[in-house]
Amino acid sequence: MLRWRPWLPPLLPLLSLLTLLVLSDLTSSSPTAAPTETGAGWSPPAPVNHLTCYFCENVENNYICNRFAIDHPCPAGTTFCRTLHIMDTRGGSVVVNKHCATEDQCRDDRVGCLQQDHQKTCVSCCHSSYCNEPVPTNYSNAVRQPKPTAPTRAVKSAGAAAAPRLLLLLAAAASRLLLLLAAAASRQLLSGSRQL
Repeated sequence: MLRWRPWLPPLLPLLSLLTLLVLSDLTSSSPTAAPTETGAGWSPPAPVNHLTCYFCENVENNYICNRFAIDHPCPAGTTFCRTLHIMDTRGGSVVVNKHCATEDQCRDDRVGCLQQDHQKTCVSCCHSSYCNEPVPTNYSNAVRQPKPTAPTRAVKSAGAAAAPRLLLLLAAAASRLLLLLAAAASRQLLSGSRQL
């Protein structure tokens, strides 16, 4: 049997309101977008690029590049992280360049190694965030990494979609519990007033 808690009835409306706010936030599926300049509708949200690459230009070695790389998301239209590595005849780094790149900058004919005079230049491209941490040094690692397969992305998106549903179920259960507590408190309050 529930015991009377004098602090519970004043909190019930506040708890119910908070539950409704959480439910309304969880059920709204689309983000709000600003109206267009003409006011004739809504403009779609800007595309988001979830790729982030190490970024540095004309740095003397890979350690310095990665240590002091600028960390910002790649702009829309770039789908690769690209690394250019120039080495001397002993294999020591001379120049390292890393940045976000387009499909055209990472075509198969623009990736690989090239020996010129006393320097070797290697270029590699990859698709996942921070995948350009190592530098290419030879033909085996100066490659264009293939795109991830569709099932990998489908599994990730299914897991991401399940989280809001779980939160919605938890919020609904919390709301139901609040209603049960309110009903029990009301019954107890009524039975207490009858005894007086």
